[in-house]
Amino acid sequence: MKTVDLHQILAQNYTFAQSIVSTVIKQTASVKKAGETASMLMAKALTRKRKPVMEEMEKFLRLWFDDQAYC
Repeated sequence: MKTVDLHQILAQNYTFAQSIVSTVIKQTASVKKAGETASMLMAKALTRKRKPVMEEMEKFLRLWFDDQAYC
């Protein structure tokens, strides 16, 4: 099966233009790399420790929001 035929089948199945499918397949490496970079940034943000003062402030802010919802 030719690559063009495969792209055409995928385009029909997902109702995309064949050019879009071809572009996405051609750029697979850059999309994967972008996903890895985003994953590393998210992991860094999740592992960063916050000061206890900030956690206490968030607790009070959450209480304030809850009180505002009941008013």
